[in-house]
Amino acid sequence: MIGNFRGLGIAYHRTSDTRLQLLFFTGQIDGIALVVGTSRSILAAMKVNVIVKPKEAVLDPQGNAVRDAMRHLGMPEVRSVRIGKYMEIDAEGEDADLEKRLHGLCRDLLSNPVIEEYSIERSSE
Repeated sequence: MIGNFRGLGIAYHRTSDTRLQLLFFTGQIDGIALVVGTSRSILAAMKVNVIVKPKEAVLDPQGNAVRDAMRHLGMPEVRSVRIGKYMEIDAEGEDADLEKRLHGLCRDLLSNPVIEEYSIERSSE
């Protein structure tokens, strides 16, 4: 930092992919900065897409109704429709434990494993 500075300033400095250093500037500075720093972890963001749909062996009356409506509206080529759920999940962290817990939540909360199957795909964004 060049020039005179009086007061308080805050700046961030990335020290690695997962660490961030928070810098505090205090007092009057004449060409040299007095820095008190602290660092904290930056958790990497993980985006996943979860798709839940009925198992192939399970009847899908909602899908059949949509298929019939599509045929009625001029699309006789439609053979079948399956209605499911699509979820985008943003999570902090990228480890095997997080992915294992996501699978557990999909199995126990987001889907009914008796009649539905789910898939988890990492988003490229």
